[in-house]
Amino acid sequence: MHRATGSVLTTAFALTLLAEACNRLDRTTEGLSYLTEAEQIIETTNDAFAEAELHRVRGDLLNANGDVAGAELSYQQAIAIAKRQSAKMFELRASTGLARLWRDQGKREEARELLAPVYGWFTEGFDTRDLKEAKALLGACPSSRCSSPSESDSSLDYEQALSPLEYRSDAASAAECAGLRAQGPRLAFHRWAGAGEPGS
Repeated sequence: MHRATGSVLTTAFALTLLAEACNRLDRTTEGLSYLTEAEQIIETTNDAFAEAELHRVRGDLLNANGDVAGAELSYQQAIAIAKRQSAKMFELRASTGLARLWRDQGKREEARELLAPVYGWFTEGFDTRDLKEAKALLGACPSSRCSSPSESDSSLDYEQALSPLEYRSDAASAAECAGLRAQGPRLAFHRWAGAGEPGS
């Protein structure tokens, strides 16, 4: 629908949201295909708004597939793009993804050194999901030690708590995925931004 109406500039972002929804449903191959399409649109339109998020979500999908090296590279690309765009929230999300990956690899100091400066940049918004997730991860990784993933995750369910799309049951996530696909990027952006339905 969004292609038919010529709404291209936000399509890459909508496809990135779809890819993230697919990751929740363990449909990683489908999610990666959405990101490939989104990347092609970004290259064609030079609209880089969704570029950092695209690489972050790709990192999540690759990590879910067991491609740790690919996931790490994607997170690093997301961080670099977010820094170039001065997009601190996107930088925080990507840094949190990479820090979690490093934590799970036992790279505890590296995880904290990466995430702490980005988190420390913020002076407000500490009740938002992204900052709560970063804080919980930092709390689980003090400077000299890090608790096990099971211990640290008990303070905050990362998979359920923190994403542009709120956590839903698998059935509801599938409905969300289908709804985004049917109704296009404008609705996706309004929901992601917390603005409600378009025109409301």
